[in-house]
Amino acid sequence: MRILFGRAAMPESGGETFQGRRGGRQRGGMRGRDGRIVSSRRNIFIQPKGTWPNATSGGLGMEVVSVGLDGGPTEFKFVHSTAYQDVQRQFKICVEAMDPDRMIQLLHHNPYHIATLLQVSEILSQQRDHEGSGDVLERALFTFGRSVNSVFSARLSEGRARLSFLVPENREFWLACWRYIFNLAMRGTWRAAEEFGRMLLALDPERDPYQVCLIVDMLALNARQPERFLTLVEHPEFVKRHAHLPNIAFSTALAYHQLHKDALAREYLAKAITRFPWVLKRLSVELSIRHQPNTPLAAEILPPDALHNILSELYVDRAKDLWKGADTKQLLADVAGSIYSLPQKSFRGPPRELSSLAEFDGVSIDVARHILSTGNRSLIQYLPREWARIPTISYDPLPPMDSIERAPLSYLQNLVSSMPPALRRAWAVNGNGGDIGDIGEEEFRRLMEQLALEVASTSGGSTADEDTVDGDVATRDSNDENTAGGDGASGIIQSLLGFVRGGGGTRPEGGGGTGEN
Repeated sequence: MRILFGRAAMPESGGETFQGRRGGRQRGGMRGRDGRIVSSRRNIFIQPKGTWPNATSGGLGMEVVSVGLDGGPTEFKFVHSTAYQDVQRQFKICVEAMDPDRMIQLLHHNPYHIATLLQVSEILSQQRDHEGSGDVLERALFTFGRSVNSVFSARLSEGRARLSFLVPENREFWLACWRYIFNLAMRGTWRAAEEFGRMLLALDPERDPYQVCLIVDMLALNARQPERFLTLVEHPEFVKRHAHLPNIAFSTALAYHQLHKDALAREYLAKAITRFPWVLKRLSVELSIRHQPNTPLAAEILPPDALHNILSELYVDRAKDLWKGADTKQLLADVAGSIYSLPQKSFRGPPRELSSLAEFDGVSIDVARHILSTGNRSLIQYLPREWARIPTISYDPLPPMDSIERAPLSYLQNLVSSMPPALRRAWAVNGNGGDIGDIGEEEFRRLMEQLALEVASTSGGSTADEDTVDGDVATRDSNDENTAGGDGASGIIQSLLGFVRGGGGTRPEGGGGTGEN
């Protein structure tokens, strides 16, 4: 992380772990319920508690996937032993059976099985038992910590460790950290939450599969760490990837305000308002700020598209408490009152880099995962219906379409059921008017091949010809207004082709590693 975003992007040196700042840094092992030592090795994530059962990780380990040349990042992946895979199968049977008693029994016999711990933590969270949910998540993170490769700790502290989100075993770690961030925030432990957020951002800064970039500002400012935040967001690599986000623009101004640098706060706030006036309008409504009549900001200003509507709602929902103080409200009102004109580009929204990831109405699968995994219904309602209709599994929400493992048939069926109308019409063209769930796996994959070719043809792209490598379908650019449905169908079809051929979908430029040398 230091290599990418500077020293402020990682916790201070001195051997302190993430758990250390929250107190109770225990050295050596902790005694379990039966009095035996749970672990004697220092854990890089969480130190064990005496109330936890004494047991092994059950076969969870870590391997080095690739070592970067000339000081480049080293990629790691978590791995499951044969015994662990057997417990994993038992877990999925429990989930499908929807039998909580069986789940409890499984956890009793396998107290450090990650997927089971994640499932139980979600149940406790839904019951508003945030302390219990946090304890279970800490047990999961402790298990990861005692399973890491000996090189991982050093590379992590240097900012040179990578964990590909495409590897299913890695995704369990991502989800455990992601949920723990929100659990810590719920309990007001903002400094620890910020550190876990920065760690996730460092593990895959190019892809950022949980879009930590949309919350890293709130974590830092609530932790009263404006200098660390500014050092991070002013780094060229961060600017290149995230300068287009409204939360970063507004929070930069707020960070300068926390540092009592009023002139810079006003300068950056004016830039943010000019670039994202709809965010200011939404924030003003939340804070009951009235703007002077006959000024540009007195008129109604709506977000230019679905994505910026979501980003606006996300920011206001999370930042309103930081802006509600008398001094910050006055700052907003004063700066807004000094703006007498808005450039026309403010109403078009900033340009976005084209993505080969699946999108619905401009909202990528990563943004959808970010929102769905929070469970916040007031935010989920702003997602395009296609994303909201896709059933998700709590222990692996919206797995990436380019995952290195072959996607389950049920997930593909759910995905196709959520396709834009043009895709469903293409399905009907191929004579498949029946229920998608009534066919077998091989037949389904064969029909998906036909569907992909049909959509490519109707979209204006050419079907597989002599110049097409490995029979891949050539489709038009995903931003073309005339593509199937106009909803990112081209990119989705390319990913589906990867699924049906068993090799994973297309990989986006700059995405995480494949998990292979």
